[in-house]
Amino acid sequence: MCIAIVTMPGKHVDNAALYRGWTCNKDGAGFAYVKDNKVHIEKGLMTYNELQTKYEKAVEAYGDKSAMLLHMRVGTSGSVTKQNTHPFPIRPQEGPAGAFIHNGILFTPAGAWKGPESDKKSDTRVVSEALNNILRLQDVMDGRELIGKAIGAHNKLAFLYDTGDYAIVNEQSGFWNEGIWYSNGTCKINGTR
Repeated sequence: MCIAIVTMPGKHVDNAALYRGWTCNKDGAGFAYVKDNKVHIEKGLMTYNELQTKYEKAVEAYGDKSAMLLHMRVGTSGSVTKQNTHPFPIRPQEGPAGAFIHNGILFTPAGAWKGPESDKKSDTRVVSEALNNILRLQDVMDGRELIGKAIGAHNKLAFLYDTGDYAIVNEQSGFWNEGIWYSNGTCKINGTR
């Protein structure tokens, strides 16, 4: 069912946990971080080696200064394509831009939202296309509890904005371990929660 991860500045998912997460969620990956006051999204990573190499370079260059989003996908809806990998951009009409990731199942896209047979959209991609221009930082921060109730505790969302601010919806449904928030235990190694 995917894994969504938020790392604090100076923290990163080590290679063993990254590999464990990938073995459970290998339908594509991506991550986001702040570079020069702008969220940079790296997505469409369809092999572990590609993920590990690009993630390690980003951590070395920006991990001490920036919180990061990291996502590994299991295709529960939509095609297994680069376009359905996370993070997805946020481009609100006001305030900073950013990115978001999701863990859970919101709905199965249908009708026009489903997309063509060759590129069926995931639930998160549909949400991104429908709402990315209204997901303002302040609204997300103020509405975390209400958004969490609306999507259900089994769904988790994590946001990162150009300002470096982050927000987690349904944070209590995941767990923190040494400055890293995990939406579930699929990166678990040797007794870590």
